Amino acid sequence: MHVVVAAQVDQPTIIYNDADLDTCGGCNLIRRNQIPPGAEVRQLQTKPLVSSAQGQSVTILGVATLDVSVPSSSLKISAEFLVVDKLVIPLLLGTPWINEHVLSINPSKKTVLLSSCSQEEPM
Repeated sequence: MHVVVAAQVDQPTIIYNDADLDTCGGCNLIRRNQIPPGAEVRQLQTKPLVSSAQGQSVTILGVATLDVSVPSSSLKISAEFLVVDKLVIPLLLGTPWINEHVLSINPSKKTVLLSSCSQEEPM
């Protein structure tokens, strides 16, 4: 699914990303090199334990609150992302985001129906 990730600093900075949905992922993840310049990455006092699909530990560098929008819909929300160095994809939207914004996922068509959109989005 194509999304826009933005950080408001002095002027909006936007990076276009391909996001994947992870129905078993308990958090949103973003690769450090995908964070818009100027976005604040806050340190966490207690870092959550996150594992990759292969069971390896993932190092959390901090957390960033970013604006996420889907260009073909009216969906524009703020979301917290755990920042990591190693992630196969640029951006992963986990179950908190899915539960709030996704009405259905159609694997055979490779589409997603978002709560703010009347048409399915390609995955």
